[in-house]
Amino acid sequence: MKIPPEIKKAILESDNKALATSGKDGLNVVPVSTIFIKREKIILVNYFFNKTAENVMANPKVSLVCWKGFQGYQIKGMCQYLTDEKILFPVKKWAAVKFPQRTVTAILSITPEMIYEVAAKENSGKLIWSS
Repeated sequence: MKIPPEIKKAILESDNKALATSGKDGLNVVPVSTIFIKREKIILVNYFFNKTAENVMANPKVSLVCWKGFQGYQIKGMCQYLTDEKILFPVKKWAAVKFPQRTVTAILSITPEMIYEVAAKENSGKLIWSS
């Protein structure tokens, strides 16, 4: 099932993004700077995710929250940690121009399973999409 276009747009245009993972040392939440959507998967670029990488490899269930102002979405899903050079090459090439001070080490590919509304209003927390 495809993610509705208005939710994709909100994810890509969000001012703030945070990824929550869980592993042997408990919960970890990190800010996210680079995000794409490709073939219904949400792609995060790993520049500095050390604990996050460990957690995803131990437990692929993740939660990504994206918001702008008082409107946003929580995306729960399964995550893959990908390091294959064929996959990374175009991302590394793009990042070398956009963020020359950063080194791409992997990408995280999230397959959304559920999307919830997070907003400063009555419907906050409401399930609005599931695969």
